[in-house]
Amino acid sequence: MGSTTAKRSAGAGLVAALLLILTGLPAVAQVQAPIQVSPSIIAEGDIFQLALEIPDVLPYQVERMPVELPSGLQLVESYVERMGDDARGSRFITRVRAQRSGFFELPALRVSAAGREMSSGAILIQVHPAGGGDVPVEGEWIISRPEPVAGETVLISLVLQTPNSPELPDQVQFSPPDWGDFQEVSGVGEITSTRYSTGILYSVPVLTYAATPTSSGEFTVPAATARVGSATVQVPAQSFTVRGAPSQIGESGAVGEFQYMLQVSPRQVFQGEVVEVQIRIEGQGNLPYLQLPSPRAENLLLTGSQETERVQPTQNGFMGTRTVTHRLSTRDVGRFQVDVPGFAWYSPEQGRVVSRAAESLSVEVLPVPLGSGDSRSARLGLMAQEKARQMHDIRSVPLSRVLVWLLPAAVALILRKLVSGRAGRAVFLGIASMTLLVSAPLPYADVDLSAGEQHFFAGEYAESRQFYVDVLQEHDYLAGVWYNAGLAAFRGGEPVQAVYLLREAVSRRPDEPVIREALGWVEAGLELIAQVPPPSAVSPPLLIAGAVVLLNLMGMLWLFYRVRRKGGVAVVFLTMGLLLLVTLGGALRGLRDADRPIGVLQQDAAGVSVYRIPVDGVDHWMQLPSGTAVRLLDISGGYYLVETGPGVQGWVLQDVILGL
Repeated sequence: MGSTTAKRSAGAGLVAALLLILTGLPAVAQVQAPIQVSPSIIAEGDIFQLALEIPDVLPYQVERMPVELPSGLQLVESYVERMGDDARGSRFITRVRAQRSGFFELPALRVSAAGREMSSGAILIQVHPAGGGDVPVEGEWIISRPEPVAGETVLISLVLQTPNSPELPDQVQFSPPDWGDFQEVSGVGEITSTRYSTGILYSVPVLTYAATPTSSGEFTVPAATARVGSATVQVPAQSFTVRGAPSQIGESGAVGEFQYMLQVSPRQVFQGEVVEVQIRIEGQGNLPYLQLPSPRAENLLLTGSQETERVQPTQNGFMGTRTVTHRLSTRDVGRFQVDVPGFAWYSPEQGRVVSRAAESLSVEVLPVPLGSGDSRSARLGLMAQEKARQMHDIRSVPLSRVLVWLLPAAVALILRKLVSGRAGRAVFLGIASMTLLVSAPLPYADVDLSAGEQHFFAGEYAESRQFYVDVLQEHDYLAGVWYNAGLAAFRGGEPVQAVYLLREAVSRRPDEPVIREALGWVEAGLELIAQVPPPSAVSPPLLIAGAVVLLNLMGMLWLFYRVRRKGGVAVVFLTMGLLLLVTLGGALRGLRDADRPIGVLQQDAAGVSVYRIPVDGVDHWMQLPSGTAVRLLDISGGYYLVETGPGVQGWVLQDVILGL
């Protein structure tokens, strides 16, 4: 029997020796041991005792390990004693003095006994004030990353800790520092609890800030004061170190974990259409603060940029997506390069710089298909001479002709009283027929427009535009010539002149769909904002003509029927009267707007193409790009009072308005 025991002991020793040789560490098993704290209620100044029970081990077999106590607790003594005279076991006794009230998280008490390591686990000690009362609430600043780099967004949270039931403070006093960007966020963090063998500790986040230091160095989060019920909690200041960001990230200042995407579409367009360059970055980090690259392209005009941002704060900064879309308007025909600089960011998780190389993407700009005569393309095609000479301004009808159109209605009133029967009706019909003959279309202007066409199809757009403008000096009522001049200006790289000329064409013939389509196409290419809408297709002269027709129809009813005897005719008569009021009202409103000429913002001598107009009741200024149409309201000194969009008015210099 003794031989068997000796063999087992030798085998166990051999296994322990092999483990020691292979791992370099003693083969010690770790066991969780119960801990007893006495007294149960500890007050400031008391000496309390921690007892770790070690069963089946005598005191001389116990090896004590150092005890580390937090500030506010003082070690009095520690020793190992036997559990009792009859019991086989020991107790590791640690006596501690509570120097102040509060709660304390003690590291585990550990001993080594008979080849085993015994631990109590972390301990929570609650010390009440000397005069009685609950354990006070404590607070601290918690920084999500202890040593961030410059430009990195970290979350700094004010957390209150209490062993009692969690309670939000009634008031918090804190002044954010002036270093970097310090932005309060909400919806981050939640109440958490940590269980100990001696109690539960609750952590309550009160304030959370997204902090982005812009430089390296030592930074301090100021102290704060929180009031919870009748207690006041003083939260001490917290300092942390910010490391310098790697120089490889350049001007982007991007720090985080990102995915970078670049897209150019469409890659093939017609001249005057818009190309979109979309730069998108998603992930988490300092998304709101990093700088995305801007594309560069020759012979492409940057007409605007739009940025969308959907981010939310997390424990590792802001998470979400940022997208910037740049719009480039094409002016010349050919194949062009869109150059996008490289982009780099620092990845804290990988501890290195991640970069994307610069890219050059090609865009092919095709000429707009054009023809001549009847076979020309309907899409921005040059208007043929015959049609251009016949397309008169519908506003050019003289007042005498309008009075002639009203003649049948006036005659009907007279004949109603003087003549009756068939004779009166015959006279009325004769006068109406004569009126139609007088209202024949006006003859077209006898002007030769072939020189403008020759310059246009030869690619000499500036000469073509100038020729048409010279023709308009004597024949400004020719809407087709205004259209051709605007088309030549657009093809010649003068978009502002094109907008002005095409708007003049639309104002003269708002019913012509080709002219309206051309104006809309050019303005869409310029990406204009707050644009004054073109005149309605139903212009004031058309409304006046409609009113004249209604008056003549009412005159016919008055002459041919007796209203008193036929109630249905009376209803029709009254309906026509209402329509007459509507058409006259629309005509008067249109004439009022027609009296306010339309101009176009152009570049000034300094080459500035952006102007600002104050919006009523708004503190900021609205940006208007070159080419935006404005309606003139008033003039004073060297300024115009202009309107763009409904109710958006402001004063601009006279020399930045084209066409007024």
